[in-house]
Amino acid sequence: MNFKSVVGRAFAVAGLAAGLLASAPATAGVKGQMILDLTDGCFATTGPGCGQLPQGALAYGAGQFHFTDTLLSVYGGTAGLATQQFKYFGEIEMNAGSTSSNVAPFYADSASWPNYAALSADPVMQFGFGILQAMFAQGNSGVLPLDPTHTIFYDLTNTSGPDNDYMGDFAAWSFDDFNDVSLALFGQPLPADAFFNIHVQLTAIPEPASMALVGLGLLGLGVLRRRKVA
Repeated sequence: MNFKSVVGRAFAVAGLAAGLLASAPATAGVKGQMILDLTDGCFATTGPGCGQLPQGALAYGAGQFHFTDTLLSVYGGTAGLATQQFKYFGEIEMNAGSTSSNVAPFYADSASWPNYAALSADPVMQFGFGILQAMFAQGNSGVLPLDPTHTIFYDLTNTSGPDNDYMGDFAAWSFDDFNDVSLALFGQPLPADAFFNIHVQLTAIPEPASMALVGLGLLGLGVLRRRKVA
């Protein structure tokens, strides 16, 4: 797996963590889901494109989040999931644009795991769940040390709902330069301003229906990928 793919999946999982849990009603044949939607998002690296940058910040993002969870909350967290015979299917769709009115498909990806052991052994998933645990420990505001060179501060406001159906507004900022990540992902520096919507979903699928449902999911991802902007 190349570095761009790994970082892309890391952003998918980090995004899932960054909104605090999101849950949706389980559909037929699906045993549980974790879903995060980030909407009306805006990202800036210069000037007040998304509101005034915090003093000294080099990157700033804001928008609305909605996290729903019928997976961890139903099966007793990660310890409970470890006892279940499920396959897992994850996907991300990101829409982005230079203005709020021209947001269009930009990135889509998927991953699957044959069981919980494989899911929990995935370094990207370990990274994402680590961020999630850090946010639970700190609450609606705190600091997320992503790696030795990147730290993000976050603040959740206007929040409502229980942990398994949680929504509100988010702001996140950093005093670190993320251009190295942008160059690895997209081959260019971070834009001055960008607008975005992100959908991240992790689905638990029971046997024996798992392969059929994963196939349907992959068909859906095929549609997204045909719309993906290189």
